[in-house]
Amino acid sequence: MILILILVALGVVGLAGYLLDGWVAGHGLAVASAAGQWSIEAEGWAALWHVVSLGVLLGTVAGVAVGLMLSGHVARALAKARDAALDDARADLQAREAELTQRIVQSTKEARQDALRYADEAHKSEELLLREQRKRRIIEGRLKGAQQKASRIQKQARLTSV
Repeated sequence: MILILILVALGVVGLAGYLLDGWVAGHGLAVASAAGQWSIEAEGWAALWHVVSLGVLLGTVAGVAVGLMLSGHVARALAKARDAALDDARADLQAREAELTQRIVQSTKEARQDALRYADEAHKSEELLLREQRKRRIIEGRLKGAQQKASRIQKQARLTSV
C-alpha cells in the first residue's frame, strides 16, 4: 500500500513537472531590495524548484489527509448502512418467525379440532353400527321365529290334511 502511495506521489510530481515546465521556464525568482528595487535572483527551475516541490508536497499531504478523512467517513457510513441492513434483516426474520409460529399454532389448533371431530364422528359411527347390528339380530331372530312358526304351520297343515 505504501509502495502504491509512493508511486502515485512520484507520478503526480512527474506530471506536475511536465505540465509546469513551460510556465516555470518563463518565470523566475525576484527579490525586493531595501531601496525598493526588484532584482531577479534566478530563472526557470533553478529559481522555482523548491516552491514547486513544497507545493506538490503540501498538496500530496493534504490530498492524503482528505482521502483518509473521506475514507473514514465512507467506512462509517458503510458500517451504519450494514448495521441498518442487519437490523432490518433481523426484524424481518423475527416477523417471519412470529408469523410462522402463529401459523404453526393455528394449524395445530385446527388439527386438534379435526382430530376431536373425527374421533367424535368415529364414536357416533360405532354406536350407529352397534345399533344397526342389534336391529339386524332382532330382525334375524324374528325371521328365524317366523320361519319356525311357518314350518310348524306347514307341518300341522300336512298332519291335518292327511
